[in-house]
Amino acid sequence: MSRATRRALLALVAGAFLTAGMAASAECRAEAANDVAAAESCAIAGADYPVVRVQATLAGSAAAVAALYRDPATCPLWQVECVGERVFPAGAAHRTLLHRVSGHGFARRVTLANAAWWRLPGGGAVLDLVGADDAENPYGGTRVLCLRERITLTPAPGGRVQIVHQAVRDPQPPFGLGAAVVTPRTVEIMLETLANLAEFLQRPAYRNPPPLDDLPVLAAPLPDLGAGFARCQAPRR
Repeated sequence: MSRATRRALLALVAGAFLTAGMAASAECRAEAANDVAAAESCAIAGADYPVVRVQATLAGSAAAVAALYRDPATCPLWQVECVGERVFPAGAAHRTLLHRVSGHGFARRVTLANAAWWRLPGGGAVLDLVGADDAENPYGGTRVLCLRERITLTPAPGGRVQIVHQAVRDPQPPFGLGAAVVTPRTVEIMLETLANLAEFLQRPAYRNPPPLDDLPVLAAPLPDLGAGFARCQAPRR
């Protein structure tokens, strides 16, 4: 087995380790798919919303995908419904406070989240987003509550990258609408965003991205995504 193959296998194992915990203990069902990605939703015990999990394997590298996600100026260009995004320092180079505005009019939503990037064995990376529920919202618009989001990037054979995007959040939908309305829209947004990402990765600007050397290596498993959301939402149910 070549060194490159061993590294790819190690990275795939690391990615599976990060994402298997949520799905292993949850009831999951297939939701939808497009030409590049497939989505499923996994119920969370004690929560009103399921985790939406979208997976794709695209031509490109983990570093290129990370470069896109770490550039807030590009957010409105490829992330569906993103109107604007800003990041602010949060104590370490790999940590930021992310402020994102999505949608317009009554659908306008403001996301405030603590974001942390980590490097994975074998050349991968993971972005962990946790809603900054104690942060003030001076920007106007309805606040998205109890955000939990995780994007795992794993090198795959043939110059490709596997992306596993998990997300659950309470967008406070109007008129008492809940997961029955929010989840299908979340699936649609995430699938379309990954389709846009697949196109962006082919642009010359992302063919030689900066390496991920500035990120610390993830030394311990990240907290369970669904359980964290349930704890956050419990007082609001």
